[in-house]
Amino acid sequence: SVTALHEGGAHVGFGVVFRDISERKRREEDVAATELRLRTALDAGRMGAWRWDISANRSYWNVQQFRLLGLPFSEAPIEPDAFFSRVHPDDLRPLRTTLERVMSDGVPFDMEFRVVHADGELRWLAGVGQVRLDAAGAPVEMFGINYDITERKRAEEALQYSEQRFTALLTATADIVWTADPEGLVALEMSGWRAFSGMSEEAS
Repeated sequence: SVTALHEGGAHVGFGVVFRDISERKRREEDVAATELRLRTALDAGRMGAWRWDISANRSYWNVQQFRLLGLPFSEAPIEPDAFFSRVHPDDLRPLRTTLERVMSDGVPFDMEFRVVHADGELRWLAGVGQVRLDAAGAPVEMFGINYDITERKRAEEALQYSEQRFTALLTATADIVWTADPEGLVALEMSGWRAFSGMSEEAS
């Protein structure tokens, strides 16, 4: 900083004070580097990051969060209803109930739910996060990440359908059908096998 020096009412010069701000600059650089690494990791994992300022009722999202919800990107704060409006109607009440419990108990959350894009496309998302409480125990903000699990859900549904179809076909056939594990214990048998072997369902 620079200070004017006076003597007897007359200006005689300037006083200059220098302060070492190296430590502050290093801290700022460390914070910037940490934020860059976090953004890189989130982008690589296609994860949406969000923060909900509960007192102001405003949310802040990264670019990927907008993509996950099928919404156009905006740098301005978002109203939480923009998120809830995308949640599938059957999942909205359970999701709100979970968030209310998180805010009242201060516990972390881990949930799966469906969202519906403007074009009608249905996607599955997983969400994990945490709430921050003030000294009085009131919720101040909530933050977390979301990521798309649609392909996993589709694979699970396809497997379940395949197993149900297989069981239905076996039930309908009159052939003798059975399977056994490596120890020779019958793992799956249909009524034809039990009639042929004379074994009860309990014995098999």
